[in-house]
Amino acid sequence: MKKRSVVKRNQGDPLPGLRVLQNECVWMRAGVVNFKICDHGYDCFHCDFDVGMRKALDAQRPPKGKTAEKGWAAEMRKRYPGAEKPCRYLLTGQIDPPGQCQRDYECDDCPIHMALEYQPVSRSIEAERYAQEVRSTERGNGAADLRALATECIWMKAGIINFKLCNEDYDCYGCAFDQSMRSVMGTSPGLGKSRDEQWHAFMNEHYATGKTPCIHRLTGNLEAPVECTQQQQCYRCPYHQQYLASQWARLARESPEVPEYRYAAGFRLADNYYYHLGHAWVHIEEDGIVRVGMDDFVSNIFGTAKAFQLPPKGVHLTQGKSGWVLLRNGNKAAIQAPITGKVVAFNSRALEDPRICHDDPYSSGWIMCMEPSSLKLDLNALYFGEESLRWMESENRILHDLLGPQYAQLASTGAQPIDDLFDNVPGLSWETLTENFLRTKRL
Repeated sequence: MKKRSVVKRNQGDPLPGLRVLQNECVWMRAGVVNFKICDHGYDCFHCDFDVGMRKALDAQRPPKGKTAEKGWAAEMRKRYPGAEKPCRYLLTGQIDPPGQCQRDYECDDCPIHMALEYQPVSRSIEAERYAQEVRSTERGNGAADLRALATECIWMKAGIINFKLCNEDYDCYGCAFDQSMRSVMGTSPGLGKSRDEQWHAFMNEHYATGKTPCIHRLTGNLEAPVECTQQQQCYRCPYHQQYLASQWARLARESPEVPEYRYAAGFRLADNYYYHLGHAWVHIEEDGIVRVGMDDFVSNIFGTAKAFQLPPKGVHLTQGKSGWVLLRNGNKAAIQAPITGKVVAFNSRALEDPRICHDDPYSSGWIMCMEPSSLKLDLNALYFGEESLRWMESENRILHDLLGPQYAQLASTGAQPIDDLFDNVPGLSWETLTENFLRTKRL
């Protein structure tokens, strides 16, 4: 057996996985730009990007101007004519002695000046954000928040600058900050990309993935390709499509195991099933396929269906839109699709004998299998667990209101709902039941 090579690393050497953190640009660490990797070994004095960013920050501050700076420097030179000149930051108490100026008060390239002048950048950004939040709270409505978003600088909207509000009414051509940022962009083209693009460009430049085996091959399926040729985009793979077709055919022949039940207001609810407000259920099967059917409430209220009108295979249904039709004695009721996805299989037994859906709605009485398009999002609109029990109790109260006060009194005594309520309660119309519980109506 071939031995695996072990990378030797001396104690104290940086870990490869921390390289990104170690190479963060100082402007990224300060929270000014969202992503920038230092490519000058932190030699900021000779970095065009650093020079450009300092110009950009100066452009949004109250102008100091070279004249004002030179006037201040000239005054300092007059006051301290000798060789030993105190640093301006020593005089303000920002640094400790000795604090001697070695640059004759030419502060532009002084590391002390750069550190003290631009270190508060991140703090000023956070302070401005906090001020915006305070102003929004004091006004007591959401208009201030919308205004703050509406005045975001285009460099902030592009994800390049962490926080900057426009104070030029989006007159970018006359904005000194925009001109300075365009200059920086010229020296650092990668900064113009979004954060996603910057990260992917960085990773593609420094790392590469090896050959990817087929996921089906890894499960022991020797008929599957040895190597994935679709960059793990299985929906493009012919073999994966064949595999799914075989799985769909198998699911169409089988029924889920009989689940454990819980009761709410006398109606059965299967454990680990999801429920749509239109009384369709969803059960997640293997390989991302879901099985769909109608719950026990529909079976009891509407009685046994005589037939179903189902969409053809391959049709895409949309959650909350009419998906199929229940027919009984000339009456029709549309059932909302509980999820969005493609119809891939039907329950042929239920089509031949719809009584199965009434007698065993959660197992052998399933309606169809679907390949979901956005299952994780769709599940947010479905009931599950204890929430489904509370929902069914609420539906039962609506039912009692429709039936009248005498039925509400019976329910309070623990009376169970009768089967085929539509056929056994005079005056209860099909349309009323459809609109109140299936949330659909016939046009």
